[in-house]
Amino acid sequence: MTHRIPGAPWILIILCLLLIWPSWKSYDSALRYERQMAAVIQEFGFGKQAERFATCLLDFSGACEREREALSIRQVEAKAAQDTSFHYFYIFIGVAAFGLGLIYFMARRWTVLAVAMLIFSLIALAPALAAPAMAAKAFTQVPVLGNVVHYFESKGILTTILSLLRPGGSYGIGIPLLFFSVLIPVMKTLVLMVGVLSHGSIGRRSLWLAHKVGKWSMADVSVVGWLLAFMATEHQTFMTAELQVGIFFFLTYVILSNAASWLIEHQHPSEFPQPDTTGE
Repeated sequence: MTHRIPGAPWILIILCLLLIWPSWKSYDSALRYERQMAAVIQEFGFGKQAERFATCLLDFSGACEREREALSIRQVEAKAAQDTSFHYFYIFIGVAAFGLGLIYFMARRWTVLAVAMLIFSLIALAPALAAPAMAAKAFTQVPVLGNVVHYFESKGILTTILSLLRPGGSYGIGIPLLFFSVLIPVMKTLVLMVGVLSHGSIGRRSLWLAHKVGKWSMADVSVVGWLLAFMATEHQTFMTAELQVGIFFFLTYVILSNAASWLIEHQHPSEFPQPDTTGE
């Protein structure tokens, strides 16, 4: 049986467009935070400040104070870009929650809700892979100037995988990470949608395949790995770690796709039989 959203499929299209907007804005703001932090390091990094340290000790013109004020302004601007990326993520979550409630109110069927969850999860996956997931900052305490950041690096899920797959990288880690944490989860989501929206043996075979493929999905394990890396770095004396918006989009993808899979399987258990080999 095909499961369609009755009444107004255009509402789902509008909701998807509304979700694409905050996801893009969040991604753009996260990249702006990266660029501004890189500019801070280049302009006010430890190497630059060390050269000026002796001058600052003998400075009576207020140049050092003006420099500290300029550094503070740049840091505030960078923090504002980071905060903006999270604000748009919260808008994404709000629109998604409202949209799922509206779709269920219109359809009154859990399977239709699951299809919407799958679509929304794929929209969340784009910034999840492209946006920064975690950043690390190292700083040094400098007299007069205070804490001076001399290292900043931000990594996303996709950029991390691509760096592992470059010449000289670790193919033994990069290939399994790409396969089990990205390709298989996406394949499972797409096959689930085909299975729910298809008739007869195609639907049954697709749902059976999604069930089998899902056993190899490690998207949730990837989230745990990033969180463990964050906690391991967070409490270093002269290094701090920040979870960026990409990891939260990825967590949203994991939650929505797994919830949709659970709804489909438990609301329609008869649609998960062994594949028919009689040539139906």
